[in-house]
Order: sequence, then structure tokens, then C-alpha cells
Amino acid sequence: MEIIKANRMVTPLNKDNFFSILNYPKAKFTFPIHFHPEYELKLVLNACGKRIIGDSNLNFEINDLVLVGPNTPHVWSAKPIGQYAHVITIHFDAESFLSQSFLDKISSFNLKELLKNSRRGVLFSKATIESVSDSIVSLSSVNYGFDSILKLLSILNQLSTSEDQKLLASLNYKGPG
Repeated sequence: MEIIKANRMVTPLNKDNFFSILNYPKAKFTFPIHFHPEYELKLVLNACGKRIIGDSNLNFEINDLVLVGPNTPHVWSAKPIGQYAHVITIHFDAESFLSQSFLDKISSFNLKELLKNSRRGVLFSKATIESVSDSIVSLSSVNYGFDSILKLLSILNQLSTSEDQKLLASLNYKGPG
């Protein structure tokens, strides 16, 4: 298997916010393969192409939604279907607003599992994309007030309980650290 070198990227997330959101309505897919310590939720609309997550290197069809865990190498390479591809990327550090104590509660079990599984990359079904994409798009247009945190938690909750999640990197994939 070919080893691909990934670059460490600095995300726009800063200590003053719980998450950052990048909205590219005319996405170009110019980022090289990279990793960072934050979680990344990426919604790719109106495009198809190839994505690498850990040791997974797969094609994807129109519309893609993946949660990538901390320090997991990843990249999307795609072409728009129609005039433009639209990409929304959310970066968050779960530890800064979801304490281990919070995640250890019974009501947070699904979210804790989702975050754990994200180290292998979690792909969501077309039905899930359809049900959450409007929420993700609308989150990208709100300011970083308290309501935006609730909206992000609601999205993560929907994803954590969604059917047909698929882990992308192999069971043997250990990743960095």
C-alpha cells in the first residue's frame, strides 16, 4: 500500500468559539491531504469525486457527508455537477464544550460512539444527508451565539442516531496517536 504524506493544517477554530464553519458555495477542492486536532464535519453538495479518509480511498457520488476525527488524514477531490460545487466544513474541538463527564452520561452514549468512530471517518447515508443538510447550511449563516451551539449539538445528535452509518477507514487503521 502506498503511504501518502499528510500535512498538518491549522483550522480557523480559535479559543473564543466552540466551532468554526467555512462555507464555500463555489468550492475548488484545492486543499492537499491534511490532518488537524479538531473534528471535521464536511458536507459536499453538487459534486462527485474521490475522498481519502485514513487508509480509505473511495469515490463518492453526488452529495457527501462525513465526520472526520482528530488527526485523521483526509482530502476530497471532486468536480461539480452543474456549475458549482458547494462545500460546508465545520471544525470543532469536542473537549472544549463536551466534557468527558457529559459524554459518559447515558443520554450521550450515541454521541460518544459517533465521536469515537470518527477516527475512522463516518460516512452518512443519502437519507441522513437529506435530513440534516438544510440545518448545516442554515448554521453556516448564523452568528456564533448560544443558539448556534444548540444547533450544532442538534445536528450532531441527529447524526449520532442516524441509520446506515459507514466507517470508512479499515478496522486495522490505527491512525496517528
